[in-house]
Amino acid sequence: MILLLSCKNETNKFELVSSNTSGIDFINQLALTDTFNILDYMYFFNGGGIAAGDINNDGLIDLYFSGNLVSGSLYLNRGNLRFVNITEKAGVTTTGWGSGVSMCDINQDGWLDIYVCQSGYPIPEKRKNLLFINQGNSTFKEEGEAYGLADTSYTTHATFFDFDRDGDLDVYLLNHDHQFRGTNSPLPKKVRGESATTDKLFENRPGPKGHPVFYDISEQAGITLEGFGLGVSIADINNDQWPDIYISNDFISNDILYLNQKNGSFQNVIDSVIRHQSYNGMGNDLADINNDGLSEIYVADMLPYLNSRRKMMAMNTSEDLFDASVAVGYAPQYTRNTLQLNNGINRKGNLIPFSEIGQMLGVHSTDWSWSPVFGDVDNDGWKDLYISNGYYRDITDLDFITYRRHRSVFNSRAAQDSLYISLMQDQPSVEIPNFIYHNNGGMNFADSTNAWGLGYPSLSNGALLVDLDNDGDLDIITNNLDQEAFLFENKSSQFKSRHYLKLTLNGPDRNRNGIGTRIYLYQKSKMQFAEAQLSHGYLSSLNMPLHFGLGVEKMVDSLVVIWPDGLWETKLNPPVDTMLNLNYKDAGMLKVKSTVSHSSDILFEEVTGKLRLEFMHRENLFQDFKQDRNLPYRLSHEGPAIAVGDVTGDGLDDIFLGGAAGFPAVLFIQDQKGGFYRKEFPFHPEFEDVDALFFDADLDGDQDLYVVSGGIEFRDDLTYRDRFYRNQGKGVFSYDADAIPGFYASGSTVEAADFDQDGDSDLLVCTRIIPGHYGEDAQSYLLENQGGFFRDITSELAPDLEAAGMVTDAIWTDINQDKKLDFILVGEWMPVTFYLQSEDGFRKQEIILTDSTNSSGWWQSIIAEDLDNDGDPDLVIGNQGRNMDMKIDPLHPATLYLHDFDDNGSTESLISYYQLSDGGELIDFPGNERDAMIEVIPSWKKNYVDYRSYAYTTTSDLIGDHTAPAKKAYHQESAVFMNEGGKFRMIPLPLQIQISVVRDVLSDDFDQDGKTDLLVAGNNYETKVMMGYLDASLGTVLLGSDASLFDVLKPSESHFFAGGNVRKLERIKVGENTIYLVVRNGDRLSAYDPKIGSSD
Repeated sequence: MILLLSCKNETNKFELVSSNTSGIDFINQLALTDTFNILDYMYFFNGGGIAAGDINNDGLIDLYFSGNLVSGSLYLNRGNLRFVNITEKAGVTTTGWGSGVSMCDINQDGWLDIYVCQSGYPIPEKRKNLLFINQGNSTFKEEGEAYGLADTSYTTHATFFDFDRDGDLDVYLLNHDHQFRGTNSPLPKKVRGESATTDKLFENRPGPKGHPVFYDISEQAGITLEGFGLGVSIADINNDQWPDIYISNDFISNDILYLNQKNGSFQNVIDSVIRHQSYNGMGNDLADINNDGLSEIYVADMLPYLNSRRKMMAMNTSEDLFDASVAVGYAPQYTRNTLQLNNGINRKGNLIPFSEIGQMLGVHSTDWSWSPVFGDVDNDGWKDLYISNGYYRDITDLDFITYRRHRSVFNSRAAQDSLYISLMQDQPSVEIPNFIYHNNGGMNFADSTNAWGLGYPSLSNGALLVDLDNDGDLDIITNNLDQEAFLFENKSSQFKSRHYLKLTLNGPDRNRNGIGTRIYLYQKSKMQFAEAQLSHGYLSSLNMPLHFGLGVEKMVDSLVVIWPDGLWETKLNPPVDTMLNLNYKDAGMLKVKSTVSHSSDILFEEVTGKLRLEFMHRENLFQDFKQDRNLPYRLSHEGPAIAVGDVTGDGLDDIFLGGAAGFPAVLFIQDQKGGFYRKEFPFHPEFEDVDALFFDADLDGDQDLYVVSGGIEFRDDLTYRDRFYRNQGKGVFSYDADAIPGFYASGSTVEAADFDQDGDSDLLVCTRIIPGHYGEDAQSYLLENQGGFFRDITSELAPDLEAAGMVTDAIWTDINQDKKLDFILVGEWMPVTFYLQSEDGFRKQEIILTDSTNSSGWWQSIIAEDLDNDGDPDLVIGNQGRNMDMKIDPLHPATLYLHDFDDNGSTESLISYYQLSDGGELIDFPGNERDAMIEVIPSWKKNYVDYRSYAYTTTSDLIGDHTAPAKKAYHQESAVFMNEGGKFRMIPLPLQIQISVVRDVLSDDFDQDGKTDLLVAGNNYETKVMMGYLDASLGTVLLGSDASLFDVLKPSESHFFAGGNVRKLERIKVGENTIYLVVRNGDRLSAYDPKIGSSD
């Protein structure tokens, strides 16, 4: 009890400081009028920002709030969270539509200046950005024209940084397109700078009057891409000591990652390193969330966290629009917040693709969000995440949109606009609390909004985490619409068990605040990293000391300080719980080339080109969802098939690679020099090849071939028939239609074993789906080898296979150690199922878990391996992973209902899962939105005449009196199942594996230490837009460990890169080496050779 009370007492607590106490009474007041409103300016409700910095050099952080229809306001910090409004006295009153705001010492005279961006109004003069030059006495003079910064380009925000490392601060202007019609139409991109509102880069040059003048060098610097820019952040993303730029863009326009080319120009590399993005990119922030020295990227969007809000919000979930957008060059985008995990760089110094893990960390759905900002608010050594939220009018409410559309159908444009404004006046606002997520160790974030005292509904836009009272913890400040700004005091400093360190940067003469400085802080085995940059979140900037939480350790071993020009210094055992001044003049003369370190041992080298294995799988075009709207994802893209074996009889392994429907399969024949040559396989290109197996069916000494047919696109059952090709010798194949039974099934896998011990290979052939009947139990088959011909003995020896389920993978193994081969099936909506061999056939038995839970899940792959060296087989089973919006566990399963709900003679499937209700409880709700549900069951439209009625409908409400058969899924994590005498202990694989689907696993001892290692790969690009690509995996090497079962090698350490739409992993012998093949759908094959030795 004492321990519990102690923990409770140290719970972080924020307290809202009233304006009567703080003096901060700024309100960004809006008013809808006929003369200027959202029809004139789509961003009318987007709010204003905040700049924080010490304008009078008294050691206290002052604040500037930008206003839209009201003037911006400057508040001077008098200490103890007391502020005074000095706007008029300081001469910083504004009359334009203020947006982003920055504090920066632009003329390097030792006093922070204020740069206010302006937008909104159609008259250019009213859009001039304003530069208030600090006169050194808390007054300012507007000199934007004199400095070359009075731009009129509909500027959202600006950030100052030394892009060319010449010692002074340049400026990037984030602009937004002002043409708001067709914002979500996949029109051709403007990529040559032809848009008047393309972002701009201004270079700082000496001016004739002793102050800098800024010149537009956008085109020559490669800043040429248009968009609806709402967020800009600067960071050295690839750790090459040069600042890069991340832009989050609203609507269909893609985000931009400008990588610094170190020659005065930038290159957009986002398509090569980020697999998908937020659709409505709002603000963003860059920070190292897992303390590995690399900056992650977080972008805010507008996916609601409540089930009801999701069901009533218009989102871009059209499959046709998504496909059309991708077809013309737009990147995949989804309506949700995204968190891109930085995976570092490869051996060539290029960025490894990021892994988007927002859904796994639970930070993907915070409703209409604006300003995400990272900071260690509880001083535990890990950066937490604060997100501002809210929207002035709920214009995405589907009932509102539908009503407006019906009322406007016969009206003129003017009448439609007038009606829109009239109806909007009555629409409620989206007032929701701002979120705060506690970072629990880098890869685990917990929603602490209510627990930390922040549950105040608001319309918040710009936001910052900043220590306003100099007590060592970060307070919260927000700019609100129609409401006084929030100031939350952080009370963490009252708990003396956690420590901090603040760093003031005294930079070189032309960059006095050290913008761009990088700090590495070391404590025992821990490291933290931070970078001094101005822009954070949305429309906001921070020019203040860097803050590090230190946890309970009252000691810092060292600080490594890397100044913007690459000079560095080390501070040993600096004091803590204080402000420490760092001075550029103390830096050494040695320049740091790079802080990126390569692994000391290369485990994998890509050898695809060396082996001449040039294979590109091509997929046929087919719209699964138009044929079967019940599908959660496409099942027509399950290939390619791969099989490895010596088909020519020369002792060398060869490869078969199957094709999609309409594309022929190929053979790659190995030559004596360790390379391969391509040989066309002329049979049955009209089939969809999903699995294949080389084996000696007729015991004539050569490898025959079994090919599994799959897909769902065929109306002719004949195209689902599997095929057997008999090897006539030397790799010459002939089709033998009589060798196997003529069943027609959309298959998944074929596995060979001599289960009856008669000397030949029998077959287990598994079925993935009954086309048009997702969720129904499909029959799999047991085939007995009778002299090279196969007989279906399913009904005789394994009758339970006649309703086996939606099988994705299978293995043969003696799971119960009785000297007889058993087989194990895994699949979707299935338990892990054993078929134990007995004297009279195979007996079905579900796996027994030590915790007595049901093993049913969305299992994708399986291998057996004795991981603990106790003599019995353990299992490694791949699943969908945790990086999904749908979260399941034994107490909150997902459910698949199968029933003829509308009595039309066909079975419909309905998926439900637990989602957050308005009351804060997890309740089982239907997974589909209303329109998708009505497409499947049109008769239900009369029950749900509007979106609101459906939004609050639980699954039990929807099912009603129907006694619908249901399947459950209780597990989504990929896991090891340790065999403990017939019962199995389920151990989830490391968190890094849970970031995506595990489609295949291989075991070996890659580092030759005698322990079993694993190679893991997956992903799924066949999902519906509402779910989004499951694409975060790059392939992972797991090294066997006595302490933790497995240690994870990062891609930058292993150099094994198996990203993309991976379907299978396969090993092949090439000469004396074992090579590992990565097979992808709609992409190229890769080959990797494990190596042990130095990487450099």
